[in-house]
Amino acid sequence: MRSWVTTKLTEYLGKADDVQDLVDFIISKVADHVTASELLKQISEVFDDDGVFVVKLWRKLIFEMASASVLTSRSGGKKLLTLYK
Repeated sequence: MRSWVTTKLTEYLGKADDVQDLVDFIISKVADHVTASELLKQISEVFDDDGVFVVKLWRKLIFEMASASVLTSRSGGKKLLTLYK
């Protein structure tokens, strides 16, 4: 997730060096299980896209969770994927 968030924020805001604090903030909120609407409120000042970034983030998170679930079930319960790295 971290690399995806970094890539998307760099596309929206510019250089990757300028987005690291925001990436850390977003990843910490996702790890804390903040709702999409709460995250949108907290980062709305940064984005002018009416929540498009947050919607894409949640779609990616759901996809990764589903993938992790499939991988875990195929591996006999062993965790093969870490979402927040």
